[in-house]
Amino acid sequence: MEKRFAKKAIFFLILGLLSLGFSSAVDNVARGGSLITVCPSGPPACDTASVQEAVAKAAPGSTLFIAAGSYAGPVIIANSVTLIGAGQEQTVITRGVIVVGPFGVTLKALKVTAGLNGVQGQAPPGLPEQYSPSLSLQSVTITGNAANGVALFNYSKATLQDVQINTNGITIQGNPVGSGIAVRGHAKVTIKGTSIIQKSGANGISASDNASVTIGGSTLIQMNQLSGIQLGGSSTASITELTAQANACYGLDVTDNSTANVNGGTYQGNAKAGIHVGGPSSILLGCGTNTDSVLSATANLSNVVIAGNKIGLLVGDLSKDLEQATVTGIGVIFLGNGVNMLVDPVDTKNVEMH
Repeated sequence: MEKRFAKKAIFFLILGLLSLGFSSAVDNVARGGSLITVCPSGPPACDTASVQEAVAKAAPGSTLFIAAGSYAGPVIIANSVTLIGAGQEQTVITRGVIVVGPFGVTLKALKVTAGLNGVQGQAPPGLPEQYSPSLSLQSVTITGNAANGVALFNYSKATLQDVQINTNGITIQGNPVGSGIAVRGHAKVTIKGTSIIQKSGANGISASDNASVTIGGSTLIQMNQLSGIQLGGSSTASITELTAQANACYGLDVTDNSTANVNGGTYQGNAKAGIHVGGPSSILLGCGTNTDSVLSATANLSNVVIAGNKIGLLVGDLSKDLEQATVTGIGVIFLGNGVNMLVDPVDTKNVEMH
């Protein structure tokens, strides 16, 4: 009787996975891969009531199906596993998901909330790239976390597809803290599909050190308390068809010695400027800066629409002396900005618009 129940349960589980479009997980089950079920009531309805327990007992390559319900974390993963929920609003993990070490981890169809960082990837500092994790987030909602929605450190990598990153970070004594996505060290993030990053405590995406950001698909970044994207350090970004709108400072902020290559997309209705290139990344309340250092930021813009901002394109910091900035533009369209382009005359600013 129990065997018959188990077979029936797996049958309906596979139908559910197919309906969600997760054929890769079904393939793993069909090939005899390990499948662990999690549900709020625990056995005998499923294998366990704890996501952390399921992760701990999983063999490498296992798939964990997590039924609708709320599950307490933080969930710490040191293994290569796939976690599949019943839907972005149905399966909820609280207090965060932390992936440590050289593992490939996939999260699908679930929500992560009420943690410090919603989803965090890292390995001990100083270790080479092969010791950092690789994450895949598909149809995941990350909301209501105190610091960052997604935080990547060291050489961590993450690919985000069809994600909703909403209302992460807080304000401390009037200063906004926390971003939708924070990328540090040599970490890399790729965003694709239809993704929304909004209402972050500070920036929608914050990249520093030697981090890398790649954005494609139909990504919308809006209503963040500082900028849509801030690049600092020697970070780089490749941005295609992004909409960055209604952010309290800039749609895109390219600072320090960072570089942005922007192809297509719209930067509209941002409070200070659609795109800013130049200056330091140390930000105070009100989009100001508080450091002086020799800097050289670069932005290459192609077929971009910059519309309805106080300043369309701001090149330079307007308050510091020791900075350089280089901007090239091809097919850039300015519409309805208070000022289309403003270039700080101090120090070296190289601007070529075609």
